[in-house]
Amino acid sequence: MVLDLNALTLHNCVLQLADGCGETTVPKSCLKLLSASLQRLDASWLVKPFGSSANGFTTKDSDLDLTCIIPGKSQKAALEIFSNKRAEVEEVLKATLGIEVLQVIWTARVPVVKMKFAGFLEVDLTFQNVAALVNTDLLKAYSNMSPQLRQLGIAVKRWAKAADVSGAPQGNLSSYSFTLMAIYFMQTCHGLPCLPTDVFSEDGPAIDLSGWRWECGLPLPTLLMQFFFFYSDSRQFQWGSEVVSVRMGCRLTMEHQCFAWLETWNQTNRLHIEDPFILDRNLNCVLGTWQEGRLKEALQDAAAAMTSGKLPRCLDSGRTEAK
Repeated sequence: MVLDLNALTLHNCVLQLADGCGETTVPKSCLKLLSASLQRLDASWLVKPFGSSANGFTTKDSDLDLTCIIPGKSQKAALEIFSNKRAEVEEVLKATLGIEVLQVIWTARVPVVKMKFAGFLEVDLTFQNVAALVNTDLLKAYSNMSPQLRQLGIAVKRWAKAADVSGAPQGNLSSYSFTLMAIYFMQTCHGLPCLPTDVFSEDGPAIDLSGWRWECGLPLPTLLMQFFFFYSDSRQFQWGSEVVSVRMGCRLTMEHQCFAWLETWNQTNRLHIEDPFILDRNLNCVLGTWQEGRLKEALQDAAAAMTSGKLPRCLDSGRTEAK
């Protein structure tokens, strides 16, 4: 009975977090307002959502990540245009109804304006962040392909945030990395098909993926327990040598020729996660040494809890929120 109750709690938790039709009106209103405001400066500018708010692993309390792009322009050319108009951009954003501009960082690699909409929705507006749109399309395709994967991804993100092991600004992995870890686990342990990354571009997928469907017969609690065991048991995932690569979708170590460009810094004790599009980018670049140790402990604790018929401590209450 304990297991049944925990299974029900976990499913309810994911259902409560999962985005519903009635919960998307505020982000949509924000997107519409910002699009209209910025297109007053140039009608060719497009504002598009990316990240958790658009990749299918959305939760009701996800922040809103947006990027303003100029189609047909290189990143360098577009950023130069935005930079020349930054005073006008800031002025029009501050004049937009419901928008509170909190911080403007034009000197970042990808310029960003941090805002709040309607007094509670946190919004990050970047410029010409095309790579983020491609990543979003890939994750969206995976979430559409498998409802079980989508539920697992949301549960893993919730766990990571509640366990305080998520968030790049704090030296932890990003929620994007945890989603990739969930996909890789499903690929290597349950046969989730590997989508070809070369069909994704800033113009969207080059092929129709709407018919790609895959089902897993295992319930969410079982998948989540297996996820924790996979990454915490050295007899399964080879932490330090194996590369989490959804691009390859099979178990390979960093010595394999397909990772010739991946920056590993010759570190054989670190978690390696490949960016599926920027092949030299190791997503562990934001992960601190102490934070990585804490991540390992959190995975082990979660696996132990579920083995004993309990939910991980941070998932046993609907009060904890995730993004």
